[in-house]
Amino acid sequence: CLWPVLPVAIAHGVVRAMPGTFAAGIGEIVAASLILFFMGHAVLLAVRHMADDLVVHRRGFRVFFSLTVGVLGIAVALTKIWDAPHGVMTAFGQVEAVLSFAIALSFALWALKARDDIFALPEAATPIGEAEQRIDTIAPEDRPIIARLKDEMARGRYREPGLTVGSLATIVGTTEHRLRRLINQGLGYRNFSCFLNEARINDAKGILSDPDESRRQIVQVAFDLGYGSIASFNRAFRDATGMSPTVFRRRELERA
Repeated sequence: CLWPVLPVAIAHGVVRAMPGTFAAGIGEIVAASLILFFMGHAVLLAVRHMADDLVVHRRGFRVFFSLTVGVLGIAVALTKIWDAPHGVMTAFGQVEAVLSFAIALSFALWALKARDDIFALPEAATPIGEAEQRIDTIAPEDRPIIARLKDEMARGRYREPGLTVGSLATIVGTTEHRLRRLINQGLGYRNFSCFLNEARINDAKGILSDPDESRRQIVQVAFDLGYGSIASFNRAFRDATGMSPTVFRRRELERA
């Protein structure tokens, strides 16, 4: 939420409107703080879900974006603070301007030839239980890994709390990078949470539809399936079915 920044922005405008060198200097410091905040927020958004991302080129873009925005944010903020006492753009400010232009130009040229898989909308994935339907698209040396992955998922490995791509790669006997590529390109999932959620939600639907499980609390179902909180389970379930677990259970039990 960016509401906490609003008072600072208003104060910045008031200070900039005040006459005097001191007020101008304070205004530049406040402006530099705002720049660092917004650029830091952009970097946080870029790296927050990087561990979950299965698209290799998009992960690389996240790193590139974070580094360039971070460097640019620091350069702009330092320039404002350095130039404030002088009232004009110094050599430091000119260097920052050239750096900003170079980064913007590089990004524009890169964007013209950006890969489709970086910004593409999600496509339907192949359920792990139906992986054989795409087995001909997977390299022969990768098929044993897909088979072991399918076997682990069938045994309920997805119920393990805190399961990561790295830990799952160790279990199936491959590298994290290779498993990311197989889940993404071989099965069509764009992030690891979608891969896990599909198995978990299918399991949850079976439990919630079973009259013998009608007294089992939904929060217990969530924890048994590997979710760390009821909120994350509710969100994933609603995204997959369009309704909450409670509504789904009521509907299915009425049909039984």
